[in-house]
Amino acid sequence: MIKKIHLYKNIYFEIAIEEEIITKTMPLNLESNQRRVDKLELVREIKRTYFGTDLKYKDKSLTETDFAIFIELLNAFISNQLDHKKVYELPFFRAKVVFKDKFAYLEITVENEKIYLEKYECRIITSKFNKLYSKCQPIELIGY
Repeated sequence: MIKKIHLYKNIYFEIAIEEEIITKTMPLNLESNQRRVDKLELVREIKRTYFGTDLKYKDKSLTETDFAIFIELLNAFISNQLDHKKVYELPFFRAKVVFKDKFAYLEITVENEKIYLEKYECRIITSKFNKLYSKCQPIELIGY
């Protein structure tokens, strides 16, 4: 099952959820002097594992599974580490710093559609993403 979680404006984090049903037997009544179980109960638990699958703008992919590219770009913008003269060409989008009314914005172009984010919005996205991603199993490390 895939769940789409809203981060900010039209930016979403997609998470795949795998569910595993685990059946356990739990003792209900123990005979202590005979050291035996008198009654058992079957208990079912659902174990959920979460995998981050994509960061999206509307329905357009920003990263597939390489989230670090996008999140580090936002972090670099927040801490003034991006060159305002450079265009950052990345696999699924293009980004650059632009100025409007003396304020800096991160302009992200995804398939000819532009998103403008200010630093506060970038902080919201990275904060929400980090909280969600900390609960996920990293797909990149599976099989290594």
